[in-house]
Amino acid sequence: DDLMSAPRGGLMEPFGAGRMVPAFEEEVYSLKEGELSRPFRTTYGFHLAQMVERAPIGSFEEVEAAIRRKIQRDERFDIARQNLFRKLQGKHGFVEFPDRLNAYAVYLDSTVLQASWTFQGFTTPGDAALFYLGNDEFSAGDLFRYIEQWQARRRDTDFETTLQHYYDQFRERTVLEHGLMKQYPDYARLRQEYHDGIMMVAMRDQEVWTRAIQDTAGLEAYWAANKSSHMWQQRIRATVVSVADEANAAKVAKQMAKRTVEKVLTRINRKKEVAASRNVTAERGREPLLDQVDWKPGLYGPVADDDNGFAVVQVHEILAPTPKALHEARGLFISDYQQHLEREWVKSLRSKYNVQVNEDRLGKLVGN
Repeated sequence: DDLMSAPRGGLMEPFGAGRMVPAFEEEVYSLKEGELSRPFRTTYGFHLAQMVERAPIGSFEEVEAAIRRKIQRDERFDIARQNLFRKLQGKHGFVEFPDRLNAYAVYLDSTVLQASWTFQGFTTPGDAALFYLGNDEFSAGDLFRYIEQWQARRRDTDFETTLQHYYDQFRERTVLEHGLMKQYPDYARLRQEYHDGIMMVAMRDQEVWTRAIQDTAGLEAYWAANKSSHMWQQRIRATVVSVADEANAAKVAKQMAKRTVEKVLTRINRKKEVAASRNVTAERGREPLLDQVDWKPGLYGPVADDDNGFAVVQVHEILAPTPKALHEARGLFISDYQQHLEREWVKSLRSKYNVQVNEDRLGKLVGN
């Protein structure tokens, strides 16, 4: 009757100590693999349990992620973090001005409760320091930029409470990161690498990726100047009439020599539908059926069609190689335009910033 395990024939998910009620654990943990318990009772009802498998504790690598999640959910983790916060405050000369905070609540509005608030700048009061860490100043502007980035939906009844909530978060995060960067240079370098990497991705998106998609005028101008980079090869333009059997295909071929496709289909499908047509424009090799006929205007068939039995092919014309229109190869031209924009962007950066390479040191790095 257990709804959780019934779909698997009663097999329960693996569990460890502390996951079940004590009466259940006392009974099943005393069993050997394959052994069946006596009927026993818990607050959930009567049970009959069989030990299927006793799995050993996994290696540290296997259980590390689960242990880390469990620790982070434990209230003792919060206590340890608060202790570290207070320790770093004292170590790095933390000085704050709490009386200044509430005056800035006027800059918040109801959108901050919906996580859509935008910082519009200061009037009165201005961008004053809220706290110092040694010689480093952290102002109201720093706090508001933090709120703008990390805001989440809230149900506060006043903006002073909202502002205090984000200030506490910002202060703790700033102190912890500042202290860790001072104490562990490797952490500071790693954080800077992440920061620079994210900035580079954001700049590349702004200057290259998104711009290539949104700049329709620029894309059209690029296509006009480079349309020959993506060409249609020689193509065939034809009408294909698919027929289920060879006898009807022969009738269709005979009638198409004298009548239009529309009239032929009307006549042959009078009692029941036995034929259907489609117009095709394709390069050689794209339509296996069309590779069976001569690439010259004319009527061909019946031709064996692996997909639909038989077909009759009316070749209208052979199209010479021609550039693809923008709408026909938009993805390809966007990719090319992105590469073009990136080359131009790098060129502008090189002209703006002088790069000098110390060839002697570079040679030592590569062993020359």
